[in-house]
Amino acid sequence: MHLDRPDIYFRPMVKHFANACGMCGGLWYDPAADIGFAYALNGLALGDEDDRIRDEKLAIFAAVAEVAG
Repeated sequence: MHLDRPDIYFRPMVKHFANACGMCGGLWYDPAADIGFAYALNGLALGDEDDRIRDEKLAIFAAVAEVAG
């Protein structure tokens, strides 16, 4: 999926969220900076399929944005 104006990052990105079976993860690529990253968070309640942007995800994107500047 391509996001032209992501709410959580300052440039267009190619991405995929992965939320299932208690795992919260994703795979993202910033073509302008040629930076890709993946994350996997665990500890979510089984059956929690809420796709809201969690604080942990925001912290990950803030750290990547700092590097990608």
